[in-house]
Amino acid sequence: MIFIGDVVSPTKECSSDFYNSLQRCLHIFEDDCVVANLEGLISDDYFRANKPVLSSHPSVVEPLKLINTKVVSLANNHTLDLPANLRITTDLLLSNDISYCGAGIDIDEAETPAEIIHQNHKYLILGYSWDILMQHQKNEPGVMYVNPISPDLIIRKIETLRNEQPESKIVLKMHWSFDLETIPFPLYRKF
Repeated sequence: MIFIGDVVSPTKECSSDFYNSLQRCLHIFEDDCVVANLEGLISDDYFRANKPVLSSHPSVVEPLKLINTKVVSLANNHTLDLPANLRITTDLLLSNDISYCGAGIDIDEAETPAEIIHQNHKYLILGYSWDILMQHQKNEPGVMYVNPISPDLIIRKIETLRNEQPESKIVLKMHWSFDLETIPFPLYRKF
């Protein structure tokens, strides 16, 4: 299983470049599957005045499929940029056999792990985002909810999943820290 960080592809041209770049290194992804962070939701409207947003054009799905992406985490600050696009995004992902985790209409959906089978093991993938990154936009249960990193809640969720599915492997996909940080914060290491 290969884990990659932030993926954003705001135009068809970007997706085409992304696809072509990946084609040159497909050997890296042979016989494996990918878990990624989709930084922002899917929208075909690249320009939005007066609002800094990150989103990906629907064509981003093709390069993700090329490298056998099985799960994307939507737990990041830019998912909250376009709450109206949540279902557009999740429907497109699911129709292309890409599961998601970390965000949803409400807490229950956001906390539901993506489940995949890889090399005869069942994996439960959970996505969380550093709440510091989400200070400019807030969760609105019933509209959009992104899982914040809360150690106590995460530990309780892991304990619940461990009791319900003891044979499964649990993986956390965390979206935390500031851009270009080179050393993990002591708080993260302790957690």
